[in-house]
Amino acid sequence: MSATGATLQPPTSRVQAKVARLPYGWPLYVAFGLFPAWYLLGFGALIWFFVAIPMTFSLVARSKIRVPKGFGLYMLFFVWMMATIVQVQGSGMDRIFGFMYRAGLYYSAGIWCLYIYNAPKRLLPTRTILKVMTLMWIVVVAGGWLGIISPYMEFTTLAQHLMPKGLLNNDLVYTLVHPKVAEVQTFLGYPVPRPQAPFDFTNNWGGNFALLLPFVCALWGQMRTLTRRNALRLVAVGSMIPVIFSLNRTLWLCLVVTLVYGGARFAARGKKGAFQAICAVAVIGYLLFNFGPTGQLISDRAKVAHSNQGRSILYNEAADSVQKSPFLGYGGPKASVRNPNLPPVGTQGQFWLVFFSHGIPGAFFFVGFFVYAAWRTRKAKTNAALWCHIVLLLAIVQMPFYGLLHMQIHILAIAFALASREMVDPDLPPEVLEPQKPRAYVVSASLAERRVPALAGANGNGHGNGNGNGHGPVAGDDMTPWGRAGDAPEGWS
Repeated sequence: MSATGATLQPPTSRVQAKVARLPYGWPLYVAFGLFPAWYLLGFGALIWFFVAIPMTFSLVARSKIRVPKGFGLYMLFFVWMMATIVQVQGSGMDRIFGFMYRAGLYYSAGIWCLYIYNAPKRLLPTRTILKVMTLMWIVVVAGGWLGIISPYMEFTTLAQHLMPKGLLNNDLVYTLVHPKVAEVQTFLGYPVPRPQAPFDFTNNWGGNFALLLPFVCALWGQMRTLTRRNALRLVAVGSMIPVIFSLNRTLWLCLVVTLVYGGARFAARGKKGAFQAICAVAVIGYLLFNFGPTGQLISDRAKVAHSNQGRSILYNEAADSVQKSPFLGYGGPKASVRNPNLPPVGTQGQFWLVFFSHGIPGAFFFVGFFVYAAWRTRKAKTNAALWCHIVLLLAIVQMPFYGLLHMQIHILAIAFALASREMVDPDLPPEVLEPQKPRAYVVSASLAERRVPALAGANGNGHGNGNGNGHGPVAGDDMTPWGRAGDAPEGWS
């Protein structure tokens, strides 16, 4: 046997080496899951910019990006908002930094919306998103209790050390990087700790609490373990104390809207469990709001019209000022001319911010986007999508009184993306799926004419068992449409 001259090669393996990749939901884990760490480091209000950068590259690298219906209104708002930068040219560094900060948050929210909407469900299930948002809500509740227990706590952060000294002179920048867990106010005649951790203002604490609560309700409806449900019930009951101490009337209004509107929608769907849970929370809230020391706190708050006069002055000044610059606005908030001791004009609510900063077109695009989003998702098929619809509805309720920056705008982006994704590809429960039709076995006429023993019997009258006298079993050697009787499918031989 002659040599062929060929050299033996080691067998090539068809198993490709696995490449380590981050899970698709890594932005949720980094921004929301690790938010307490970012808060302690002073980067809580800035983390959104850093996370949005790799998310942008992830979207650009794809061959196709789906856009949810209505997102064009938000894009028009962002384009118009960027055009109003001409109104801050020649201003001080404070106004320029504020404009770029808000522009970065609006951009980041848009990226989050597209990223979540284009997420395949096998890589980022709806339940995973609900879990992360529920965890964030628990963090907010814990921050509220921290503000009550230790209201005077404040600390220096890493971001504060890294920030240029010139920027630290800006009140907004200093507030963002130097956290306080509560704001102690005495407008009721006695000191009341209004919680704000892990955020920069008390109103932001209340706004985030209200916007995250529907995600908690959505996850609670999917829980099958009684222990976890009871644990979430205890947290919900305990959260009422910081909610009352916050003295946030808009937060209380949002809770009423969530309970009444959400309860009515789910009751109409026949969801008795969800309706009963909402009623239970409503009863507990009623008791806390009307009896005991918390009831007295609510009563005192109702009697004192704190901030009403100041808000009225700022609202009127904003409306009068926009008449002088209706299209481009003023690029950002400005100090009040009528009362310099009040906060800047355009800071007492998201609507007034976009209205004063970016004019009538900017306000139209921004408000129109959320109105359309809430209207389009009102007929959501799944429970999770319906709760996201309620989140968008709460944004409209909060807009005249609360700002929606920084975390709030991202919560709303997730809610809109999740609801839109569910409308396109809903996670329907098994019971609503159509059952599979049973397979029909058809016997041809030729077999019946041939009077197969297994079908017609030995006497050919169709009722025999081989001897023509009854309905007994078919013998193993008799012929059937599938062959011999022993080979027939179960139940047919």
